[in-house]
Amino acid sequence: MKIKKLMLVGAIAPLVILPATISAACDDKNKPVKPVTPSTNEMTAEEKKALDAARVEFKDAMGNYNAQLLTFSKELAAKKKAIDKEKDKTKKEALQKERKQFVAEKSKIVAPLREEINKALVKVNKLEAKSDTQTIKIFNTNDEHGRLVFDDGKYNNFSGMDTLAKFMQNVEHSLLLSAGDLIQGLPMNDSDKGVTISLVAKEMNYDAIAIGNHEFDFGLEHMINIDKQTKDKMPFLSANVVYKDTMPEGVKGTRPFTPYKVVTLANGFKVALIGITTPDTTITSHPRNSKDVIFKDPVTAAKEIVTEIENKEKINFIIALTHLGVGRNQVEWDSRYFADNATGVDLTIDGHSHTKVDLEKNKESWLTQTECYTKYLSEIDLLVDKKTGKIVENLGQVQRDINEVEIASHGKENKKVDELIAALTKKFGEVNNVLAFKNTVHFKHIENIKVDGIEFWRGRVEQTNLGVLAANAIADELAKAKKDTKDFDKYYSEDKMIGLMNGGGLRADLPVGDVKRGDVLGVLPFGNRIAAVRVDGQTLIDAIKHGASKVKSGAYPQFSQNVSFTIKKTETIKDGKKVYTYEADESTIKIHDKEINKTETYTIVTNDFILAGGDGYKMLNFMENKKATTDYEGGDLLEVMINHFKYSTDSTNFAEGKTNTPFAHELSYYNKPEILTKIKIEG
Repeated sequence: MKIKKLMLVGAIAPLVILPATISAACDDKNKPVKPVTPSTNEMTAEEKKALDAARVEFKDAMGNYNAQLLTFSKELAAKKKAIDKEKDKTKKEALQKERKQFVAEKSKIVAPLREEINKALVKVNKLEAKSDTQTIKIFNTNDEHGRLVFDDGKYNNFSGMDTLAKFMQNVEHSLLLSAGDLIQGLPMNDSDKGVTISLVAKEMNYDAIAIGNHEFDFGLEHMINIDKQTKDKMPFLSANVVYKDTMPEGVKGTRPFTPYKVVTLANGFKVALIGITTPDTTITSHPRNSKDVIFKDPVTAAKEIVTEIENKEKINFIIALTHLGVGRNQVEWDSRYFADNATGVDLTIDGHSHTKVDLEKNKESWLTQTECYTKYLSEIDLLVDKKTGKIVENLGQVQRDINEVEIASHGKENKKVDELIAALTKKFGEVNNVLAFKNTVHFKHIENIKVDGIEFWRGRVEQTNLGVLAANAIADELAKAKKDTKDFDKYYSEDKMIGLMNGGGLRADLPVGDVKRGDVLGVLPFGNRIAAVRVDGQTLIDAIKHGASKVKSGAYPQFSQNVSFTIKKTETIKDGKKVYTYEADESTIKIHDKEINKTETYTIVTNDFILAGGDGYKMLNFMENKKATTDYEGGDLLEVMINHFKYSTDSTNFAEGKTNTPFAHELSYYNKPEILTKIKIEG
């Protein structure tokens, strides 16, 4: 059930301290005021008094709810931590039972508190009919990336769309929005190319979703077809994606997606939602997916669409759903630059950079982002001037984590969402039982070998044939994607590009024989994506040295065939015990038997976990290190691996006259001992 168009006004939430009041009188006087219909009747003194009292009542209700839920969520987090630490099976089961009871008990306490908020909201909205200000409650997410189901694993803590759907049941609100990158992500989600998660979002009553770069990953036409299934209630929006002039008459110059949507809220208050897509989609999704469109400058496109909206509609308030991100090297594509320069936009709900940005005031509009993967559900409460359409007061924002969502959603259900996910889960299980390829090489990675008297997975202490294949597979994928670019030799040749896989990202061996899709999923269970950055030679050296220092851990890298160097092992005594350190000998590091030029540009193709600074590879996090520039965001690593295996098992692909990238080989190549000795450990 969707309760909305009544808008909760959030009280000042104890979870997040935010700036208090921004007066509309502080706006630039030369800025054109958007056409707004003011209230026709003056409020009496008694009506104003009643509204003030109702708003205090609502503020108190929100405060009580937030404080109680925060306390319970911290207690739940502590219980989960205790469960993770407990080694005894019987004790762990007892703790898990205790956790379930705790959630059930506390949900009964917070449920009536939310109902108090709902009732207070109805009262506030009713009394606002003649007021010059309007209260709005907005829930928002971004970069869901296929997170369909609840996942509280040690490194995840993602609520999942299924649990968010339960949370939103019987919650009064004005708008539920997403800033894009919904349809692509984990293997199960990707098995139907984002169709199910789009239908789930529609069933959850999302009002609109921005087109993100990864909405292009399964092809433009596929995304258009998804939009056709959802746009009656939940359009995918983009004002700056436009068909090229090379397209046929009647198509060129038009937009493939709806540029904006107008929503009428309580008391006839109108809100316009516009979508903006990052122009780096041309490189961060496969280039072929955007070959028929151009991406107009975000600020320019926003100004144009705001003018169009103002000419057609009497709009009170404009929200931009921007898939741009913060901390961008190209400043004009940065959401903070957008918020400073997109005249007419009042609130910017952002995505793309996977950054938690609590609601902040910029020059032209307010801005927020919820990181990614349903890690947070943002709940924003605003007071808006009906005459100017400006945010008069920021009443508070809470970015609710998995523990808050779990407690507040317990006991609720959304049958349609559950049915959609169950159907996909069943189909996905059937797909994973299908033969993927016939394997002729025993690929070893997780078998234990003893180092310094302790057993470790082979892939965490030395190069493995599975690791080299995985690194070659992603390098081959990028080389094929870039083969027709003029800069191929400059950035993507064997002299200039390496593949890097974290050893901990490969979780199983592959024996000789029939290999099912589910077997490969066991090797790559984390739903990572192929991704690449350009770096200078020194940063490449830094990344290699960092990985080399991580022998015995999951951060130890598996490299493509063209990387070679020596690791020096040093033994010291600390507190009477032997301690070993590992360091790459910089003088031995070579790419394709050539020394690295510290000032030249190289490409590292890896996965999205590593490029987020995972396993300590902070030098490759392009959001934080300006020396790393994003180059490519590709498909599901699982599909890349399966396709590479299939290609490598077909000898006709390597017949005389066939052209391949340097990273493509027949499977028998990985039986050669010499591919595992290019990286040596001495000492």
